[in-house]
Amino acid sequence: MRVLSKWFGKGSKSPASDRIGVDFAATGAPYAPGTRIAYDAELITRFEGHHKSLLKLFDNLSRLADERAYDRLGPALKKFLNVLQQHVLEENLKLYVYLEKCIDDGDHAQMMHEMKLEMGQIGRRVRAFVRHHIEFAVNADNIVKFRQELKEIGAVLVDRIQREEDGLYKLYMPPRHYEQA
Repeated sequence: MRVLSKWFGKGSKSPASDRIGVDFAATGAPYAPGTRIAYDAELITRFEGHHKSLLKLFDNLSRLADERAYDRLGPALKKFLNVLQQHVLEENLKLYVYLEKCIDDGDHAQMMHEMKLEMGQIGRRVRAFVRHHIEFAVNADNIVKFRQELKEIGAVLVDRIQREEDGLYKLYMPPRHYEQA
């Protein structure tokens, strides 16, 4: 459990309340309608920390590929995939389910649903990439292909992270706020 705390611990120092202008002390931690999923004032900060960890691990993969450190790429790929899967799992359980129960605005609900589906596709693509390169090992014969695929996945992840942080995460707020909107 300590390992997960290390990776998914507190990220940025700025509280979520500063980012979206909600007084969380006044709202408490109510549950999303029909669930036992409470609003978590630190959730988005934690997710942004996950993103930083993922980008750091991704940069390490690129560096290892550039150095042709084939023996270290397999373990680095496994670590990257593990952190990504843990993030996606927590995002699915604590963000998407919560938002599905709280958002009744059709446009925002549609955007959130589309982003959830897209993240599932991205996750499957990354898992397939990692599993393939673990099974068949990166070597001098396939390093060019590996680096090209890694670059493409990196572009997708950076774009996705930016859209989550600039759009999707701004939809996350205490349930009372949705009732007032």
